[in-house]
Amino acid sequence: MISLIRKFRELFNPPKTADEGKLPSEPSLGQEREDLLNARLAQAGVDAEYIHDVDPELFHALRSACKQCSDPDKCMRDLAAGNWEAGQANYCPNADKIDQLIVGKPNQS
Repeated sequence: MISLIRKFRELFNPPKTADEGKLPSEPSLGQEREDLLNARLAQAGVDAEYIHDVDPELFHALRSACKQCSDPDKCMRDLAAGNWEAGQANYCPNADKIDQLIVGKPNQS
């Protein structure tokens, strides 16, 4: 499992400077869950930092739902394979919100 986590991080998290890419004043989600959320959003074509800046409440809701995910290992495997849609259809607690972001519908929840 550790090698899968390392490979995932290499694929989706290129090296950054100390402060680059950090979002201010957010509670810790755990780096692995944060990586999963950012990778899922990126694969869906959604800019996490932009969402954080324009709709902090929505971003907080995405983070909170990710923290409650019942299958982060499956999420990691799917994202490492480039198959973010599998989670949308099967297990991701953020599926509806991400779908709304992709099609540009207002958040209804």
